[in-house]
Amino acid sequence: MRWLPILWALVCTSGAALAQTAYPMVDPTKALQGTALVAQLRQGGYVLYMRHAISGPPTEHCKPQSGLTPEGEAQARAVGTALRALKIPVGAVWSSQTCRTEHTAQLLELGPVATTLDLNPAGGDIQAERDAARTRRLLALPAPGQNTVLVAHVQSAQQPQDQIQLAFAEIIVFRAGTPGRPDPVARITLLDWQALVAAAAD
Repeated sequence: MRWLPILWALVCTSGAALAQTAYPMVDPTKALQGTALVAQLRQGGYVLYMRHAISGPPTEHCKPQSGLTPEGEAQARAVGTALRALKIPVGAVWSSQTCRTEHTAQLLELGPVATTLDLNPAGGDIQAERDAARTRRLLALPAPGQNTVLVAHVQSAQQPQDQIQLAFAEIIVFRAGTPGRPDPVARITLLDWQALVAAAAD
């Protein structure tokens, strides 16, 4: 698609992925990649956890909170464009209650955005409660044939394996409905979308 080279020139200058040791770690025996990942997402049944795009000082859109930079806005639009180009069905979009996450979710243009404190950063006495609420979100089954998108933040946790560490606008794909701990099956950085769209078009 002709829009891809121009789009990624705008959004990939500072969206490098974190080290492969970042939590949650994807089990190589369960990992989905390339056309297999796209095919599974098209069937639905996954939760896509996305970190908000690059943010900075308060903006006209976000006062007095941190807002998205122009590059961040381009990143959010790029991810939404790729998801729509790949025809990945999204039944619900949730964000944390901060302006930068809600704005990121809106710029994806995947449907109405609802906010929840379950995705807000936490610490101290409420950490365990927030960890449990976030886990429920990651395990919740989407509507049949649909996926759920959660837009939030890097997350601390009482247990290291429950932490969520990811780059700006990166997505971690969780298989929904699994018993126990959430099951990550893929990590999608900004740079990965171009290859996914190209592979799906072949």
